[in-house]
Amino acid sequence: PQIFILEKFVKKGYLIADINLKFDQKGNIKDDFIVKGFVKDSEVKPFKKINLSKINFIFNIKNNKFEFKDINLSYDDNDLKFPELRLIKQKNEFLISGKNKNKNLVLDDKRFKQLLNYDLSDIKIESAEFDLENTFSFKINNKYKIDNLKINSLMNLKNSKIVSSKNLKEFFPESSEIIELSDHQIQIEYKKNLLSIIGNGNVHIQKEKDNIKYNFSKSKKNLKFDTLLEIKKNPFNLNFLNFKKDQSEKLEITILGNKNLSSNEINFKNISIKEKNNKFEVKNLLLSKKYKIKSISKVNLDYFDNDLFKNQLSIKKKDKNYLLDSKRFNATKIIDDLLKDDKNSESKKIFSKNFKLNIKIKEAFLDKDHLLEDLDGYLTFKNSEVIDANLAGDFSDKERINFTIRSTSNEKITTLYSDLAKPFVNRYKFIKGFEEGNLDFHSIKQNDVSNSKLII
Repeated sequence: PQIFILEKFVKKGYLIADINLKFDQKGNIKDDFIVKGFVKDSEVKPFKKINLSKINFIFNIKNNKFEFKDINLSYDDNDLKFPELRLIKQKNEFLISGKNKNKNLVLDDKRFKQLLNYDLSDIKIESAEFDLENTFSFKINNKYKIDNLKINSLMNLKNSKIVSSKNLKEFFPESSEIIELSDHQIQIEYKKNLLSIIGNGNVHIQKEKDNIKYNFSKSKKNLKFDTLLEIKKNPFNLNFLNFKKDQSEKLEITILGNKNLSSNEINFKNISIKEKNNKFEVKNLLLSKKYKIKSISKVNLDYFDNDLFKNQLSIKKKDKNYLLDSKRFNATKIIDDLLKDDKNSESKKIFSKNFKLNIKIKEAFLDKDHLLEDLDGYLTFKNSEVIDANLAGDFSDKERINFTIRSTSNEKITTLYSDLAKPFVNRYKFIKGFEEGNLDFHSIKQNDVSNSKLII
């Protein structure tokens, strides 16, 4: 039966064996038989999409134990070597164990998908060159079903080019669609449907190389991830917060979280961005399967923006709503967004739930010359749009500002009154000579058509 098993796998080539058998008085083969031999220029197709060729090895069979040595084979023009492979027959199955060590392997996107049996829809592996050392074991029954697979691997990824469908320029302004990895040391462990990948190396997202460390753990129901990206000479932007990395400083991005593979929801337990004295931190950011924000437990911001304003701000969840509390904040970007009529509003629909944001800002800057004190109020969001708002604050000389939004089923009314017109008029180049005095703005929007009135 042992020779029969080899013949079932060997579809092509030569199988030469030296068989030493002993028989008992009844003519049955004794258990102390020995079969030695070799296979040359063979071909095997163990799985539907995997074809192994140019197979050569030496075998030694003693009763229920198989030993294979000096195994050489080819897979997709990659030459693979296995110093040893052992098989032990246990009732109706075989326990197989072995090790291999191979250099200068090359795979592309098609071959990766065949091996992983998984479609990485957002990325395409253009090429990968690596050295690989494995120890492995598994059981296989007489129907060729594999069970209890265990793999421990050490990969030296020399170079890999990945094509990403995601546009990263908003954060990495000098990025291209190709991300290049080089000199990565990766430890891979697989057992009982648990896959662990731990590695580090160089990454070229932009012109200069950066360093990345990562730890992934995948089960049937969950994918856990922990990554650290160190950016040294490359730029990094947070445009919505008016922040750009100092080219001379190192910036670190830490992302820790998990993805529920059943619901496809992602929970970012911690997102941290640090550069010298600038810190951005987000806790428990939960995204829906459509990548809309379901909830956030905490946001802490402490940084100098592009205008050299010091910003200190926190957002905390309280029941279903949130509190924004700040000592100092440059509100230029917020005011611009609230006044802007965004025609591409679909891209701004980032929230999956409705909520109220209560606001308390001790010092809010409208620009470098105009400071608001005690800016308090709230914004109410429905379908990611502000439908109700009331914000009020004082300029340093006690002049007032008030901003409101009121919505009904068919119209939205926006008002802005400021005792100082200048911080708002300066935003519009087409308005000249009206910097002094106050500003009174009133807008009614019905059926996506706005009718606005501005008095200065």
